[in-house]
Amino acid sequence: MIGRRRRAESRKAIRAGPASAERGTREVAEGNFRYRLDTSRSDEFAQVARDFNTMTERLAELDGMKRDFVSPGITTCVPGMTMLPSGSPEPPP
Repeated sequence: MIGRRRRAESRKAIRAGPASAERGTREVAEGNFRYRLDTSRSDEFAQVARDFNTMTERLAELDGMKRDFVSPGITTCVPGMTMLPSGSPEPPP
């Protein structure tokens, strides 16, 4: 009985790593670069989780740089051309 319980717990723990990575990849695909995986495990998945977290930190930095570079307050990008509120260029008159 105890052996079965341990095997079931072990299988559950093994599946938890890929399941959390799957959720993490969905979060990042939706633009959530602040999502982090648990790195407290003491197995190979902990290294994968650390690498994932490093990657998402870098993506968040790059996304912030992009936002700083392309400010939503920019209304004129080419002399004589202004941006509509939707962000689409308006041709000169």
